[in-house]
Amino acid sequence: MAALVAVSSSPAAAQASPADDPLFGDIESEMSDAPTGFPDPLEDMNRGTLGFNRVLDRWVLDPVTRVYRKVLPPPIKASVRLAFRNVAAVPALVNHALQGEVTNACVTVGRFTVNTTVGLFGLLDPASELGLDERHADFGQTLAKLGVGSGPYLIVPVLGPTTVRDGLGGIVDIFIHPTTFFFGPFQRLFYSGGSGLTLREANYEALKALDESSVDYYAALRNGYYQARSAEIWSGEPPPPPRRRVCDSMGPRLEKQPWRRSRHCPPAPEDSLAAWPSKD
Repeated sequence: MAALVAVSSSPAAAQASPADDPLFGDIESEMSDAPTGFPDPLEDMNRGTLGFNRVLDRWVLDPVTRVYRKVLPPPIKASVRLAFRNVAAVPALVNHALQGEVTNACVTVGRFTVNTTVGLFGLLDPASELGLDERHADFGQTLAKLGVGSGPYLIVPVLGPTTVRDGLGGIVDIFIHPTTFFFGPFQRLFYSGGSGLTLREANYEALKALDESSVDYYAALRNGYYQARSAEIWSGEPPPPPRRRVCDSMGPRLEKQPWRRSRHCPPAPEDSLAAWPSKD
């Protein structure tokens, strides 16, 4: 998986500027300016993969999606989506625990219990009526909150847009997702990302509108994915300023590499514009 930064306790190492994770990039670059998108050094390859995916969409996925939309009535399609969302509570619970989010973990357990029992294995959503709203979490989000950089933007054949970090995180989530035991890794084709049938059907019109209205569909898709994924990682809110985000999430790393704190996370005067508001 991700390569870890080598840590040395020698004074000489502390004076040097050690290389960051070669797979996920230099974390210091996330401290300078607010990013406007994920890094995309593989654009040429990604555009080729997107071209393949669009051909696949036209001749395979779009026809299947249209049949799915016409055959099943809206209430049944909604129930199928709810059922997949219900079992997704299992990897969400694991990631809430890894992120130390006790409240979200408890809400996820309560939601899963209510919807699995009263909600007939997730086909209904009585938990939302009780105030137990869905709390999203995945392993890519866990890595992001630990300060791991996104790595390059990627278009994956069939599955669509992701990043190196989120792609590897998705592999971890597959192994802890209950539907994997029934469908294997192909469960992502039923409910996941841009290729999942149930989600694809729900967003079919929006995807088509984006395709038809975009001068450069690749750039529009990349920007849309960045905005949606950033909101998903940071719970629907704009991500904190890069320096605040990284300094808050890199506690263990800063403890092992104290020279980073003095260089990049100095305390700001309370009356300074650089002072950060309370997280609460």
